[in-house]
Amino acid sequence: MVVFITGGLSSIGKEITKYLLDNHHTVYLNYLTSDPNIFNEYPNIIKVPGDINDDNYLIETFKLIKANHQQLDLIINNACFCQDDLIGDKTKESLLKEINTNLVAPYMIIKYYQEYFSSGKIINMLSTDGIDTYNEYNSGYALSKAGLLNLTKSMAYSLKDFKVYGLVLNYVKTDSVLAMNPDFLNKELTRINQKELIEVNTVIKHIDKLINGDFDSGYIERVDGNE
Repeated sequence: MVVFITGGLSSIGKEITKYLLDNHHTVYLNYLTSDPNIFNEYPNIIKVPGDINDDNYLIETFKLIKANHQQLDLIINNACFCQDDLIGDKTKESLLKEINTNLVAPYMIIKYYQEYFSSGKIINMLSTDGIDTYNEYNSGYALSKAGLLNLTKSMAYSLKDFKVYGLVLNYVKTDSVLAMNPDFLNKELTRINQKELIEVNTVIKHIDKLINGDFDSGYIERVDGNE
């Protein structure tokens, strides 16, 4: 299987990338600022660093995949940006960066995907913050993820030869989450009724389920730490 993953060296993205490589899939790895030397031991990785907000980068990447493999079996829209602040402190610049990275870029990726390839599967990484766990600090992020949820459903309706899925997560046990103020994190977990942090290997199990399952396009899988 040939896979293109965005943000594939982020905390969750890195584990998804490792899972894909360990299962012998050919991985086109997008990253922007992370350490590019990771995964050098894998022969089945092609690193394509660049900004997913750059249309030229996306077009050239899809052209490269098309030239090398003719088919792209799966896209995982994992890259995201979040700028936590109160609405009174939110700048237009940071709001647009959240919307562009978390919503507009996945839209354009899917647009070019269906232009260059005839079929395939898409997994959009979503958040419960786009549904019902938002707080006063993440209004821009919540807005963008709510949009991505609805994009998943609308693209599933529009693209008949592609399957579009969403994986909805709340707090995952990553380095960034563990570095949060523990009092704030505990209060948040209590507020949203999340019993425990989601283990990264649980995320991988659900990714595997979506990759290998045969769900109707538009299927949304929610993982909220209460399993």
